[in-house]
Amino acid sequence: MPTLVLAGEHDRNAPPAVMKKMAEAIPNSTYVEMKGVGHLLNLEAPDDFDALLLNFLELPETLLH
Repeated sequence: MPTLVLAGEHDRNAPPAVMKKMAEAIPNSTYVEMKGVGHLLNLEAPDDFDALLLNFLELPETLLH
């Protein structure tokens, strides 16, 4: 199942290196590091977060199933 793994550049709770390693362990995953934000991606950069999520959800259905 395609999976989107997001990380905040300054996240101390779930550091980018840990999140990237997690993404590498999940088949068909996409890793994105959001620059300039910490742990609360959707609150710190709501427009960028929403755009990334909506773009991922708009992938062709054949890629999501």
